[in-house]
Amino acid sequence: MSAAIRSLGLAIAPALFTALLVTTGCGGDRQIPPAAPSVAAPVDAIPPDLDWVVRLDVGRIHAALGKSVVKSLREKTPGTPHDEAAHFVTDAFERARVVVVATRYEGGAFQDFVVALDGDFAGLDPRRYTAEPPWQPPIDLGGDVRRWDRIKPKARSDVARLYARSDHLLVAVTEAEIDSVEAVIERGAPANPLKPRERGFLSAAVRMRSLMASQGLPLIGTAFRGARGAEGFFDTDGDGFRAEITCELATEADAKQAAELLTAARAVLEAGGGRFASLARHTSIEAQGAVVIARAELVRDVLGDLVGEVLR
Repeated sequence: MSAAIRSLGLAIAPALFTALLVTTGCGGDRQIPPAAPSVAAPVDAIPPDLDWVVRLDVGRIHAALGKSVVKSLREKTPGTPHDEAAHFVTDAFERARVVVVATRYEGGAFQDFVVALDGDFAGLDPRRYTAEPPWQPPIDLGGDVRRWDRIKPKARSDVARLYARSDHLLVAVTEAEIDSVEAVIERGAPANPLKPRERGFLSAAVRMRSLMASQGLPLIGTAFRGARGAEGFFDTDGDGFRAEITCELATEADAKQAAELLTAARAVLEAGGGRFASLARHTSIEAQGAVVIARAELVRDVLGDLVGEVLR
């Protein structure tokens, strides 16, 4: 071996040895940094533990139902009146194109929320709102995603964490959902499999266990025992509106029985003359194979009355 080659070997040996240590993990506990969050759409931020997922096309709601209904929807934003964090979310609602609201039904009421909004939120900064407790400085998570936290809010329904992707996506999270949303957005855990259809001005997907837990709807629990979920939408139809709700059951016999029970309930509502009598009168129910389908044709006044009842 020549002296030149021997000298070159002595020169590069330390570098090769160091590289070998790093490669085999003997050079320390160096870890690969986590991938930047990837949140392309509002539904990508919804965690799997919530049972109701509702999609609102704000522009179409405004055109179909008017400003008063949109104002009522904004006022239903999670949070208490004293909470400026809720005011931030309502201001974001003003700029939203699509809003996805996810929640669970528990103890006879809707509890814990995640609200994800797609729109133009340039210049909207939560720290400009005098929330109490205040928002901490944002944390850069990479991928143009930022996170704001604050110390435990006063009420369970108050917004406790915010995420933003660029100026086009916002996610507001109440306290109980922080860990599950963090797992989805920051650690890549699977999002909620409930995906409302991108159809109509309002669409929803509901896990059946939530409907069966409702004490006010015992018939649904009886008729749809064994069903995994339901979905539906509202859309404009000429001078009126059209609603459709579908649910797949385990067997055709189950679907037939469920359709019969719902038809009987529809008749009772219609005969009762209450606030839902007009809705019942314009609703049809049928079973197609193992799927139950309910369709309603509504005039504008009827839908307006129903929405008003829901938003009280």
